[in-house]
Amino acid sequence: MKREHLPHVHMGGVTTLALVLLALPLQSCLEPMSVDCGADLVCPAGQKCAADQHVCIKTDCGDGVVQEGEVCDDGNLIDGDGCNRTCESNERCGNHFEDKVLGEVCDDGNLTDGDGCSSDCRSRENCGNGRIDEGEQCDDGNDSNEDDCTNTCRIAQCGDGFLKSQTQELDPLEECDPGIGGPSSCNFTCKRNFCGDGIINIHDGEECDDGNDSNEDDCTDTCRMARCGDGFLNRAEECDPGISDPPNCNYTCKRNFCGDGIVNSHDNEQCDDGPVSSPHCNTNCTIARCGDGIVNREAGEECDDGNADDCGSCDAQCKNRSPAPATGWIYAVSGGSIKDGESFSLNDGKRTQVFEFNKAGGTRWPHASVNIVNVYSPMEVATVIANAINGADEFDIKAEIFDNNKSAVRLTNKVEGAIGNQLIGESVKDESFDVEGMDGGAGNDCPKNTGCTKTEDCEPGLTCRKPDGDPAGTCRP
Repeated sequence: MKREHLPHVHMGGVTTLALVLLALPLQSCLEPMSVDCGADLVCPAGQKCAADQHVCIKTDCGDGVVQEGEVCDDGNLIDGDGCNRTCESNERCGNHFEDKVLGEVCDDGNLTDGDGCSSDCRSRENCGNGRIDEGEQCDDGNDSNEDDCTNTCRIAQCGDGFLKSQTQELDPLEECDPGIGGPSSCNFTCKRNFCGDGIINIHDGEECDDGNDSNEDDCTDTCRMARCGDGFLNRAEECDPGISDPPNCNYTCKRNFCGDGIVNSHDNEQCDDGPVSSPHCNTNCTIARCGDGIVNREAGEECDDGNADDCGSCDAQCKNRSPAPATGWIYAVSGGSIKDGESFSLNDGKRTQVFEFNKAGGTRWPHASVNIVNVYSPMEVATVIANAINGADEFDIKAEIFDNNKSAVRLTNKVEGAIGNQLIGESVKDESFDVEGMDGGAGNDCPKNTGCTKTEDCEPGLTCRKPDGDPAGTCRP
């Protein structure tokens, strides 16, 4: 309120006069239009008392009444109590007024993060301000990339392209970073790559890495997958051709043996069709052929005497050949058709014997005599011929009259075998006198050094000698 000059007051008596006299000195100390706020506070002209603070105010702010241009008025000029000293802010984040006394560094009029001013108005949301704002993983208030927080406010991690050399006590330092030097020199734990570190580095050519230097497991000490032929014997292998000689070990790292289905040329295998023979491969891993001494049933062989000759008990096609004696025929004519001295000759495989027809009482030595006369019928001549042959000393051909043709003499070698297959010679002029054979003999005919399965295959005087365990041998003396 304005202080005016005191008027003369007529109150009667001395008391009134005294009051007037006391007021006169005080009036002389006050400027015209000043305001007394009490408690010794007098506001000069143009100012007034604050409503809730013992101060003078130059404007309406502080009078406790919210007037035009004010957003609040709490009757004082104190910041931080809900209305600032200029009455422009209710000191709340989001009011478009930056209340620094409250720690605000921005105020964009909202309570939303991520728009350049945080929801508490205490951050401009820029990386490096020491405060973790929305979208940031960290913020250590510096621009170093060698600590736990990069200058992009991301937590330092292996592969981020920065080499972390400053770190917390429990967080290991990086030796390298694949984002800098490339993965071939640095693994995903940011340690230098080396074979045996337990980490497979495909960029450095590692196929495996089991963290040890053993060559007996699935990964070698060169970080290559264990494989047959690598020169190391691992637990799954019986052998390794990279260690031992190939004849002892096949390419599956199993011990070689005939019948394993793998042709091992180093061990002189010609073929290997597994544990049984095939038309092309014998059970001893040789190429199947007739005459190899091995009976290959799958190839259609009935026998195999170790030669490709048509001799012994097995023919040239490896079919069974039954032993048989050579046979032949002599077809006789009447005695008058034969001249004295004419002859025929037989060979039993050991020697030749000449049989001479005798009408005059004598024959040449050492011919055997066949005594006939002109009146003999063909049957009688045949009988004399048979008797002469059967009477020859140490001669292995027997003769007999054939029942169906009494003039025919059947000849049979007493010994089975091809040795009896010999031509019959004759000098009889009469063309009706005829001979056939000897032929059809089989067996006992394989010559010296020819394959055989038994002695009966060999020529007389030879024995089939077989090495122990071999199915076929050789005809030898």
